Amino acid sequence: RLLRLVLRFPSSSYICFVVVATLSAVWSIFPLYTLFYAYKMWIATFLILYVAHEAKIRHLSPSEILLHTVGWAYGLGLGLLTVFFFVNPDLVTRPTPGILGFRLTGGFLSDYGAYGLVTSAFIITMYWHRTRDPLFKLVGVIAFVWALIALILAQTRSTLMAFVLFLLAFVLFGVRGLTKVMWATGLAILGFLGATLAGQAILAFLQRGQDLEGFFTLSGRTYLFSFLMDHWRDSPLVGWGFQAGSRYFAVQFLEQTGMNMGAAHDAISKILVDLGLLGGVVLLHAVGSLLLALGWLYRRLPRDQWLFLLSLGLYGLANSAFGAGVADSAPTWVVLFLTPSLALSFCHPLKGTPRGD
Repeated sequence: RLLRLVLRFPSSSYICFVVVATLSAVWSIFPLYTLFYAYKMWIATFLILYVAHEAKIRHLSPSEILLHTVGWAYGLGLGLLTVFFFVNPDLVTRPTPGILGFRLTGGFLSDYGAYGLVTSAFIITMYWHRTRDPLFKLVGVIAFVWALIALILAQTRSTLMAFVLFLLAFVLFGVRGLTKVMWATGLAILGFLGATLAGQAILAFLQRGQDLEGFFTLSGRTYLFSFLMDHWRDSPLVGWGFQAGSRYFAVQFLEQTGMNMGAAHDAISKILVDLGLLGGVVLLHAVGSLLLALGWLYRRLPRDQWLFLLSLGLYGLANSAFGAGVADSAPTWVVLFLTPSLALSFCHPLKGTPRGD
């Protein structure tokens, strides 16, 4: 039954994307590479279905369990990052020109601010209001402050942008009445003071020691985008194979320019090079379905769950602009696209229950 649910709106479009990604192994330039990453998405899908099934048996909300799993997983990642940072910083940092002189990249954990971003959103939306114990409140405050520090130390523009978008969304949808006025006023004052008193310092921080050319080309992303699009035109309909195409041509870009970008750094060039117009249309439909589902769930899903799901969506949006984003095979995106169908099937409108503070 749960499998049938994710084959309905809005998750059905994303399942179609996973199917296309898997089938692309037929024409991929590296079939086994493509199958490996497609396999990751299928494993994540069936794990999600298993967790949802177990939650249903125990009369729990599948969406709540899945979102809590994501939140605690990122919290655990932040914990590991913290241990390595204080025990051996060289494992999770990288020297970088600029104000700080280093970035908290996460090393083999591949963080770049994601752990701090998702953990802070999880604490704000799904943790603080659930506990009345002052000790647990204090622990939450400390964890939130450290998550924010880790986010800043990462100096990753996409996660910083996602955090700003989340704060704006939280003010618009997460609080009401006087609390909303206080939040909006506080953020406006903070933004004004930051721009007025520390505008140059903030710009230098965001530049990370780059010159203006490096800053405005997004660390070379625009060059890589043009390079990938040139190769997409050689196979515009179906691309070169999921993950394999963009990775292969990113290596070619490194050999020709010396700029080590690793892989595509935006969702558009990645999906077009990997899966062509076919994959682009399917993924675009999946994103549109997700947005529609978030609108439907606004008054049907408990506010804390909806806000955290929205924060994951905003993270996906920002990461798609500066990284592979939702065109990648990360389990977080599988949860993001499958949870709405499960939520729409199991939640009900809370009639007569206001969405207050």
